[in-house]
Amino acid sequence: MKTRKAPPFRSPFRPDFRPGAAPPTTYAVSLPATLAGVDLAGVVRALEAELRRRGGRTQTHPVGELFVPGKLPNAAMATFVLEGERIARAVVTQLRVPPFMAGLALVVHPRADVDAPVLLADLTIAPTGRARALLDAAGPAILAPSFADDFATPLARVIDGSLGPRRSTVPPWLAPVSGGGGGTLRSERGRGDELAQVLVRYVATYLAALERAPRRTGSEGEGARRSNEVAARAVRDLVRANGPAKRWLSRAFGEAPAERYLRLFWRERERREGDRS
Repeated sequence: MKTRKAPPFRSPFRPDFRPGAAPPTTYAVSLPATLAGVDLAGVVRALEAELRRRGGRTQTHPVGELFVPGKLPNAAMATFVLEGERIARAVVTQLRVPPFMAGLALVVHPRADVDAPVLLADLTIAPTGRARALLDAAGPAILAPSFADDFATPLARVIDGSLGPRRSTVPPWLAPVSGGGGGTLRSERGRGDELAQVLVRYVATYLAALERAPRRTGSEGEGARRSNEVAARAVRDLVRANGPAKRWLSRAFGEAPAERYLRLFWRERERREGDRS
């Protein structure tokens, strides 16, 4: 009996790109992304479009914080920052350190008066073209009675619906603040765009839930707002202490640029310039 061949993989972010084909010139400085079959710039455009569709607008920051050249040739980190009615800060970063790695990172910090978790998403591509994505909604509001229906279940459905990538739980160190709707996904060489598709769907699902999340206004909501702020800082501290970002960024871009970027990413108070919230 003849078996039917699976149709060739097509990227929704760059329909003319095929894994294994000669890469476009924009891929020349990002070999890991080429091997993974991911158009990172296209993924970033899709994320920005989704955020702006939900009311995101540019949050101004110095150019030196948004574009950081690396120590190695063609290494760079490019970031855009948005805010909105319910979003205190959304940070999306594309980075490349050829030939060692490429990837993107995203965080969405809800405003403290919104009962919603912090969104964490990153996509890391190894030199071999294998890719890993970590997706989670953590911290604030995860103990709220409506959290499972509003956030955890729809987000978990996105993870569970990803048929191609291999799935596992979030790292153990993140579990104490995880909302239970996240996970870690991995793909083989040439299949990284499947992870990118899941990442974009995950972000879109989170933003849709964020629009419906209840707000705590007035004096009666002060306790809830403070609780949300404390929970958000707990997420920041856990990721800062256990995640590999500081180590990788320091090696590729230097200690000071890495620290400035992480303060921007986590909305940390600048010691000299004040709080850029």
